[in-house]
Amino acid sequence: MKENYKVLGKNIRKYRRAADFTQEQLADMIGYTGSHVGSIENATGIPSLEMLFRIANALHITLDQICYGSVDNPDGYLMSEFNRLTEGYDTNKKRCAVEIAVSVWGAYREHHNE
Repeated sequence: MKENYKVLGKNIRKYRRAADFTQEQLADMIGYTGSHVGSIENATGIPSLEMLFRIANALHITLDQICYGSVDNPDGYLMSEFNRLTEGYDTNKKRCAVEIAVSVWGAYREHHNE
């Protein structure tokens, strides 16, 4: 069971660092102390389910990513990630983002002869 908390802590640290947050910054966002976040990351503390939800929301990730380091539903995750990245964009800006992705994908496929 202790191994599960080590994996959980490593995943939280990985995504916290990817978001460029310190333990204290994340702690402020979720209403806990930096030392509490540190103890979770080091597997010396056990987070509540509420804390895990707060962490996931603050880092814009899923509970699958926190618990397992991956996503069971990658298509759903990718759509939610696109929505997160384009939050506040109007329809024209979102359309432009999609067109850019289509263009990049087309160039990639051409370059790799797919």
